Amino acid sequence: MIIFLLIVLILTLVYSLLIGWLYTGLEQGEKRGCDFQAGVSVVVPFRNEFENIGALIRAIASQEYPRDRIELILVDDHSDDGGGSLASKVLEDYPDLCVSLVGMDQKSGKKNALYTGVSRAGHDIILQTDADCIPGPSWVQRSVQPFENQEVAAAAGIVRMAGHSAIQKLFSLEFLSLQASGAALVSRGIPVMANGANLAYRKKVWLDHHPGNTNWASGDDVFFIQKLALKDKHTVTYNEDSCVDTPAPFSGREFLNQRVRWGSKTPAYPIRSAKYIAYLVAALNTLLVMCFLAGLVLSVEYLAVFVALVGIKSLPDYLLVQKFARISEQRKLLRLFSISALLYPFYIVISGVIILFGTRLQKWKGRPLRI
Repeated sequence: MIIFLLIVLILTLVYSLLIGWLYTGLEQGEKRGCDFQAGVSVVVPFRNEFENIGALIRAIASQEYPRDRIELILVDDHSDDGGGSLASKVLEDYPDLCVSLVGMDQKSGKKNALYTGVSRAGHDIILQTDADCIPGPSWVQRSVQPFENQEVAAAAGIVRMAGHSAIQKLFSLEFLSLQASGAALVSRGIPVMANGANLAYRKKVWLDHHPGNTNWASGDDVFFIQKLALKDKHTVTYNEDSCVDTPAPFSGREFLNQRVRWGSKTPAYPIRSAKYIAYLVAALNTLLVMCFLAGLVLSVEYLAVFVALVGIKSLPDYLLVQKFARISEQRKLLRLFSISALLYPFYIVISGVIILFGTRLQKWKGRPLRI
């Protein structure tokens, strides 16, 4: 028992020191000016987004940015829900918007769709987002500002999950913690996480470092940012002024499928430190769950230890998430932090079990997906 508790305590302290280090590195930068107005290609690969594609097109058409400097490239990855036809119909309302609605030929998958879109882009700066996202009217203006510095190759932006139910708010808070860690790691010079729902980069840089590993249906954002960071981590920045909103998962199953899809790619990460951090999180939370189960089966003392260690772990977690919640204007989600902190170890373990022992096939966008 003593050895087990000692191991859990050591991992908890190591984790807490790591989060504390990230907390001190995460700082809100000064607001950038909005004078830089380069040509921009907005690339959106999509599949079966009938319910969302119209709202996205309207949001892009409503940008507070010179219309003649925006190019919208929509790549339809074999949608079978009428999303492509709807996009074409909505675009008729914006004849002065420079748009390419591209269909895929034989190839399929998000990576191929993204490659098709980026290859066709007519501008150096690419803004990538998803069809289920809603960017604000100043999104393009704010997203291009880091590229006034010619040394910047890529900039990761904020993605806010939104939902009305309590469970959606819990999912949004968990995603907020991921965003906080990703932003802090970029600030610390270890860019290992990004989200393709709000990612900006230079066309040539992406074509030189694009995620050609088609063994993974998703992960284009993480693999790209890590491959780029291996060459020169100082060319990647975090743009807290750029933000898009996207719906939170509606159910626990949808949430777990999403996290399993993300987590299953960890062994393929190009940056070793990213793997080590993921394995530390997995190991610590597995031991915490074991401690909880021991409290139910062996002795109630283990439950007391579980609560104490979760409390120790939660303090730096809260400080980091609180700081990023202030930056991203999501402080209301912090009301659910205590519940989230108690549930977090269990969801991590469940996700890990599914990755290791569950079926290797999921469905994503109506297609079988091997994880």
